[in-house]
Amino acid sequence: MTGARLVLGMAGIAILGGIVGALAVFALLDSGSDDVSRERGTVVTIAGEADQLFVTPDLDMWCNDFHRFCIPRFEDPHDAHAFYLGDTHDYFRQEGCFVDWRPDFDLSNFGELTDEQREGGAFRGGCSGSTFLPDGTRVFGPSPRNLDEFPVQVVTRTEGGREATFLEVDTTHLICGEWSADYPPGEQPAAVCELAPPFD
Repeated sequence: MTGARLVLGMAGIAILGGIVGALAVFALLDSGSDDVSRERGTVVTIAGEADQLFVTPDLDMWCNDFHRFCIPRFEDPHDAHAFYLGDTHDYFRQEGCFVDWRPDFDLSNFGELTDEQREGGAFRGGCSGSTFLPDGTRVFGPSPRNLDEFPVQVVTRTEGGREATFLEVDTTHLICGEWSADYPPGEQPAAVCELAPPFD
C-alpha cells in the first residue's frame, strides 16, 4: 500500500481516554503532522478503533482538507463513507468548485426533511449553492447527483502488539453519487465523476 498514514485513534499515539483522547488525536491531525500525506492520488490510512472516533458533537464530521473528503460519524467502520468535496455539477466540477461542511447550516426551509436532518448540518456548494445532507444526499441546487465518494476499506491488523482497525481511503478514484430523483433516466444532464483539476 502506498501513501502515508493519518493517525486517528489507537495506533502510534497514547489515548488519554474518552473525549480528551479523541480531541488530542484531532489536534495532532490539524497540526500539520508529518504523518499526513502531501501527495495526491495516494491511499490515506486512518488508524483507530471505531469507538474511539467522533465521540463529541463537534466531531460528528471529520474532514481532510488536503485530500478533500469528509467522513461522517459512524457506529460501525463498515458503514463509513468518505465523501469527496468536489461539486457534482459538471460545469462547477470542471471549474474546480468544491462543497464545504457547514455544521450549523439552516435546513428549516428545505422540503420534506425530518427534524434530525434539519439539525444535522449540510454540505454546501460554494459556487453552485447546491446543498447535501451529511449522508451525501442532494436536497437542493443544480448539482444533479448525490456526493461522490472515495472507496473505503476496513482493515484489521496488529500495530505495536495490539489489534487495531484501519479505514483505508483510496483517493485515486471515485464512486459516483446516485442521481437525484429530480433527474429521472432519459433526462439526466452530462455529469463528470472524476477528480476536480489540481489546485495550487
